[in-house]
Amino acid sequence: MKKMSIQKLAMAGMFTALAVVTSTFSIPIGASKCFPIQHMVNVLCAVYLGPGYGVLVAFCTSLIRNLAGTGTFLAFPGSMSGAVM
Repeated sequence: MKKMSIQKLAMAGMFTALAVVTSTFSIPIGASKCFPIQHMVNVLCAVYLGPGYGVLVAFCTSLIRNLAGTGTFLAFPGSMSGAVM
């Protein structure tokens, strides 16, 4: 059981890294920036690892993007609700 959670955590880290690295492509719509690759990564993570890990990856990705200055605060509710759905 412990080995499986370590594998899931490592996979979540790889999904987060993939979403952050590929966040250079964005579509500006109004006050927000839409990152279609991050949405795809969030959905894939939620399918493969479950919605809890999907929300965790979405939050970490949004946090890193905002700290780096490439995202907006609208990334938090949009990405996390998309991962849950």
